[in-house]
Amino acid sequence: MSTPVLATKLFIAARRPETVARPHLMARLQQALDSGRKLTVIAAAAGSGKNDSRRRLDHHASQQ
Repeated sequence: MSTPVLATKLFIAARRPETVARPHLMARLQQALDSGRKLTVIAAAAGSGKNDSRRRLDHHASQQ
């Protein structure tokens, strides 16, 4: 039996204009990337900015 995949799980969500800067979180996520960890889990309530934080980290990494 196949399980359908929600289309929202296949694409990166659109960027919201009202994002909040989280420099401490960005520093911690960058530290996790620099350490060579294979997996970093970001767990928080819905609407708390998990996707925005990941998107900012990706953008920052591509700038380097």
